[in-house]
Amino acid sequence: MIALHRARIWQLMKLKIEQIRSNDYSTEEHIEKMVGHAIKVQEAWEKYASARWHEVSASYGRGSGGSLGGSTSYLDLQVERIKDLLAVYK
Repeated sequence: MIALHRARIWQLMKLKIEQIRSNDYSTEEHIEKMVGHAIKVQEAWEKYASARWHEVSASYGRGSGGSLGGSTSYLDLQVERIKDLLAVYK
């Protein structure tokens, strides 16, 4: 599921970047700046989600549920990110 959600997020990011680039009212410089910001936001989100995954996994100590807990946390964050990206298209 994580890989499928990751693919969906990147598909939505591609659409978002295409939408930014299709804005006829902005200069090329502004468009590239906005694309750069969108990419930086996605990279920051990925770092946060990964850190959260590790934090939740570590909270289980040596317990066997650490991997599942971390994965579930990451999956939940991916679902929220997809919802955030989809909101742009509604």
